[in-house]
Amino acid sequence: MSPAIFFLHGFPNNGRLWEKQRRPLAKLGQVIVVDWAASPRLDEAIGNVTAHAAQLRAEQPGRPVLLVAHDLGGFVASEATRLHPHLFAAQVLINGAGLAQFTRRWFRVSQWLRSSYVTLLWTLPSLEKIAQSRFGHRVRQLFYTLGGVGSRSRVRRPEYNDVRAIRIYRELGLRALRAMWRRSSPSPVPTLLVAGKNDPFLILPSAHEVRSSFTNGTRVTVAGGHWLPVTHPRAINALITNFVSGVLK
Repeated sequence: MSPAIFFLHGFPNNGRLWEKQRRPLAKLGQVIVVDWAASPRLDEAIGNVTAHAAQLRAEQPGRPVLLVAHDLGGFVASEATRLHPHLFAAQVLINGAGLAQFTRRWFRVSQWLRSSYVTLLWTLPSLEKIAQSRFGHRVRQLFYTLGGVGSRSRVRRPEYNDVRAIRIYRELGLRALRAMWRRSSPSPVPTLLVAGKNDPFLILPSAHEVRSSFTNGTRVTVAGGHWLPVTHPRAINALITNFVSGVLK
């Protein structure tokens, strides 16, 4: 039975991020793009994904469900698989390794110097409006440039962006602090972590981070920046295809 593959976007995008994956990866199974940015809380986003997966499994017992996530979507995916591993066959996390990585880097100056952590300043409710303003649009354009996205890429357009997920950064910050004192269990499902060698926002996941956060995790690097699904679709599609095919043998 062919799998169902959920695609979870990151910040500041929506489901259109996956335009270059939808058709090529449809040969693997059913492609389901999840627009989760409207979720007011992280728990709701995780709950929506797990509920959809549970419904699919109930309607079609034995059908594998996999998650593919980018950036902030990786937090949703990794928590969903950690809390409900029986629902998911595997996950692919691109440019983001979930809450555990966020926690371990809380006091690393080298990570704080990365420009992505400017977004942590956007955690107050009033600043969500700023993110939706013309100024916020200019900041996003700067982030895209730093992340290796071409000046004519469609992902820069307003219809490809949804900044509402910015509110979740505050929740992640608080969760990360709490998680420092409460050791959580790693995600047990097979996991492929894909990192851009030139990602200006995130340090490459270390082997220790992979072992600590994922019972069955593998990391690979791609010679690109932060928006690999957009800038390096062939490499990403090949990695996903090979990983999914291997998991489902």
